[in-house]
Amino acid sequence: MKKSTMVIALAVASLGMTVAQAGEFDGGYVGGKIGVNRTDMTDVSRQSPVATGLEGGYNWNRNSMLLGVDGFMDFNSKKTHTGTGVAPATVNYGSHVYGLDLKLGLPNGNWMPYAKLGYAHTGGRGDAYASAVGDNGAHLGLGVEYKFAPSWSVAGEWT
Repeated sequence: MKKSTMVIALAVASLGMTVAQAGEFDGGYVGGKIGVNRTDMTDVSRQSPVATGLEGGYNWNRNSMLLGVDGFMDFNSKKTHTGTGVAPATVNYGSHVYGLDLKLGLPNGNWMPYAKLGYAHTGGRGDAYASAVGDNGAHLGLGVEYKFAPSWSVAGEWT
């Protein structure tokens, strides 16, 4: 079974910010996420339920780049998928994902594009068929963050 996740982070509250260009984004942060998860599972219809989550981490300023560590928990709501093959006629499937990423950011004024690479665990939630779905593996992400106040920013991310 294949599953891809797309999450748009809407509210990442940042703590401990300073005023320099790369320093705008260094320090600790914690925030919430809301977006969409696209589920592509073998033998069932594709759905795009709401995804919510929590995120926190720490960034270090290193020669105009940011290096960071980012922990996350995502909760993808359940949707009913129609079976198209071996799977049952309908599957009520949702998932939870948690993990840890290393983050590389390139700050430019109030903007910071970044990339993430790490580990994630995905577990299925729903009926018996969906609950058996789960995996561990690489977690990749690309995003951009905009800092609009000393302790507040918004990010858009694809993972």
